[in-house]
Amino acid sequence: MVAKKESLELMTDKELAQLAQRVVEGDDEAFDRIMQIYSPYFYKLCLNFVHSKDKADDIHQEATIKMWEKMSQYDSSRTFIKWATAIYKNTAIDYLRKVKSRNNIHYVNNIDFSRYATPERTTSISEEERLDLEKGITSLPETPREVITVIYFRGYSLSETARLLGKPGGTIKSALSRGLNKLREKSELEKQIA
Repeated sequence: MVAKKESLELMTDKELAQLAQRVVEGDDEAFDRIMQIYSPYFYKLCLNFVHSKDKADDIHQEATIKMWEKMSQYDSSRTFIKWATAIYKNTAIDYLRKVKSRNNIHYVNNIDFSRYATPERTTSISEEERLDLEKGITSLPETPREVITVIYFRGYSLSETARLLGKPGGTIKSALSRGLNKLREKSELEKQIA
C-alpha cells in the first residue's frame, strides 16, 4: 500500500496526461497502469459515499467502466485526476439518487436542526421547506455542502467528518457554520421576497 501511495505522489499531471493519451490511442496497458496506481484512491472515494464494501465495489466497477468508455472524451486542459475523480463521484451520487428514489427516502426530513434552531422555530418542516432546503444545500460551495451532508444526512460527528474528508477539525467546524449561515440567510431572504 505504501508503494502505491509513493507512486501516486510521484505521478505528475503531465505523466498522467501522457498515459491518458496512450489509452485514447488504444494502449490497454496504460489504462492498467493508471488503475494500478489510482484504483485504491477511487475505491476509497466510493466507500466514503456508501460505507459498504459490496456497494463500493459495485460503484467502483461501474465508474471504472465509465471512465474506460469516456477516455476518448478526456480533455487534457483538465488534470486527469480531477476528470477521473468527477466520474467516480458522479457515479456514486447517481447510485445514491437511485437508492433514494427506489426507497422513497427523503434524507432532508431526517436532519436534526435542533442544535441550531431558535426557540420560535420548530424542527419539523413542510414539504415546501424541505424542497427549499434541498435546493439550498445543493447551491452551497463544495466543502460546506459535503460537511452538512456528512454530518446531517449520514450522522457523522465533527471529528469523524474531519477524518472522512481529510480536513482539520477547525476547517470542518467553520465550513459547517458557514454552510448553516448561508442556508439561514437564503431562507430569510426568500421570506422577505415572498
